[in-house]
Amino acid sequence: MIININELIKSFMTDFWLIEKKWFITCDYYKNLTRLKVYTVPYMGKEYTDDIFLKSSQRISTSKINDMSNIRQLRLRDITLQDIISNDHFTNLQSLEIWHISDEITYNQLNRFLNISSIKNIVFPFRINSKLFYDILKYNTTQISIEIYYDDLIEILRRATSHNRHQIIIELKKIKQLNLKYRFKYRQSQGLTVKQVKKICYLFSNIEQLFITDLFESNESIPLLIRKLKHLSFLCISFHKDASIRQIDISNIRQWLIDQSRTKLNENNFICKWSEIVFHRTFYLVLHFD
Repeated sequence: MIININELIKSFMTDFWLIEKKWFITCDYYKNLTRLKVYTVPYMGKEYTDDIFLKSSQRISTSKINDMSNIRQLRLRDITLQDIISNDHFTNLQSLEIWHISDEITYNQLNRFLNISSIKNIVFPFRINSKLFYDILKYNTTQISIEIYYDDLIEILRRATSHNRHQIIIELKKIKQLNLKYRFKYRQSQGLTVKQVKKICYLFSNIEQLFITDLFESNESIPLLIRKLKHLSFLCISFHKDASIRQIDISNIRQWLIDQSRTKLNENNFICKWSEIVFHRTFYLVLHFD
């Protein structure tokens, strides 16, 4: 069935809709899905995905600006410069995921599209341009938390110029909350080396809340993090079922942490929890520090 959205939108351009009710309507027609989406402006949902499906969509609206001020979570996927030159304006985002964004997009262009400076949480599932990464960190006006893969972070730093690399490191040291992950396809037999763990501690020396996912297979890295990160108040580490951390006597893990922390931990200044999710074959170690 072929849908003529130009004819459809005319039914919402009467005095009843525009003058009496002051209701503005947007129609998105996804040709490849034969799907029609009709909604009032501003968009009332809390989450929105601007991805590859939108590239084959046709949009028409009775509003000059497609107000997305209610959107709190946005996922950008396979976005090019042409995609962000649109009528969409995401002004009140709290969380943003950036998937495969074009290297030609600058911070100023992206910021006009979604007011990125006020976002509190940004997820980087894939590597982005080093300059854009730096600008996102530099110009954000909130206490931002980020989620990123270790190998992508190292690649961003490697590709940056010497000056930009130094500037990125300065901004990383301002991060208070971090979720650091590791891709299984890049997994090494022993996980990250001591040198690599020390690099994490150097880059994020002021981190307060740290989530580690599949980075460690050895138990040696845990005390190192505790000793090096002076401002750490919360640490959550997930392990795959085959990680050598399982060699630790779980019933005595609290005492093991105290012994390995070199006087930083004692019986009264931290809480330790160990849990297991059988379905995901994953183990979690959660620590709260006073």
